[in-house]
Amino acid sequence: MGTLPATGSAISFGRVQSAYDNGAYPRSAGANIRLGATLNVHIGRSTTAQTAFSSVFGGRTTPFNYP
Repeated sequence: MGTLPATGSAISFGRVQSAYDNGAYPRSAGANIRLGATLNVHIGRSTTAQTAFSSVFGGRTTPFNYP
């Protein structure tokens, strides 16, 4: 299990996605990681919900380490 950096820390879409799906980081060129459609599903939020990235994801526990 890993923990995402706290709010206000350096945090990136690709690294957050890797912490949830254990995919390679960095992602391949042209990888399409969208906040709602890609990342919200990992935390049970609607894909259309408005999401403040660092305050929603910051400090969360993830199944894999944050790269």
